Amino acid sequence: MKRKFEQNQIRTAAAHELLTCFERFVYDRPYDSNEALHFEDVPLTDYALQAATIEPRTALHKVLEDLAYVYFYLYAYDDAEFAPDLVGEFAAYVRWMFGEMGLVAPAEFASSDPQVLRLARDNYRDAFTHGLHHVVVSAYAVAWQRRTLMFDFNKKLAERIRPLKKSEHPILEADGRLPRAHFPSWLVNRIQNRDMGLCQHCGRPVLAVFGSEEPSHIDHMVALAVGGGNDPTNLQLSCSDCNLKKGAKAIEIKDVFSWPNARGNESGV
Repeated sequence: MKRKFEQNQIRTAAAHELLTCFERFVYDRPYDSNEALHFEDVPLTDYALQAATIEPRTALHKVLEDLAYVYFYLYAYDDAEFAPDLVGEFAAYVRWMFGEMGLVAPAEFASSDPQVLRLARDNYRDAFTHGLHHVVVSAYAVAWQRRTLMFDFNKKLAERIRPLKKSEHPILEADGRLPRAHFPSWLVNRIQNRDMGLCQHCGRPVLAVFGSEEPSHIDHMVALAVGGGNDPTNLQLSCSDCNLKKGAKAIEIKDVFSWPNARGNESGV
C-alpha cells in the first residue's frame, strides 16, 4: 500500500520558539530551574529504545511534542491568570497561537471579559492541544535539515542506550546496542531528497539519476555499535566507500553554508 504524505505549511514564529527550546534541551542549557525540571521529565530513554524500529513519528517529533505542550499549553494556556492586567495579554496570545496553528481563533477570544475567556479556555482545550501538531511539524521541518543538530540530538539518545542491559531490555540486540532495522522505501526516498543524492561525507553523487554506478547506502550518523538508533533523524546518505571507512567511528557533522563575501567594506570575488 502506498503511503500517503501529509501536506503541512511551514510557519516560522511559534516553530522558531519551539526550535530554540529544543536546542536548549539538546545542549543542556535550560534558561531557568523550572525548564530544567521539565527537561528532566522528557522520557528520553523510552524514546531512545523506541528507535529500535522505524516509524514516521520520530524521537524528534516526540520530544518536540513534549516541549510544545509545556511551553505553549501548560505555561501560557492552562496556567493562565485572569487578573485585569493580564486578560488582554492572554486573549492576544491565544489568537496568535491559533493563527500559528493554521486555525481560525474562536470569537470568544476577542472578548475582554475574564469570565468569557475562562469559559472559552476550558471549551477549546482539545482544539488548542490538537493544533500544536502544526507547530511541531514546522519545527521538525527545520530541524530535519540541520544535520549538526540532529547528530548532537542522536548522541544524546545514544547516551541513554549505552548503559542499558539486554537482560533488562529485551528489545536490545546486545548490551547497549539496538538492532538494525529495515529502511522502508518512503524513508529512503526522503533521505535521498534531503541529501540531494550526494554522499554526506565526500560529496560524490550516489544516485543513478546523477550518473552514479554504485548503490547508495543509508548510514547511521551515530553508529549502532555506540548506542545509536534507527530513528530517521540519525540517518544520512553515503557512498559505499565512505560508509565502510567510517564504521562505528563518530565523525563530526558540520552544517556548511557558502555565500560571497557580504561585508560592506570589502568586495567579494
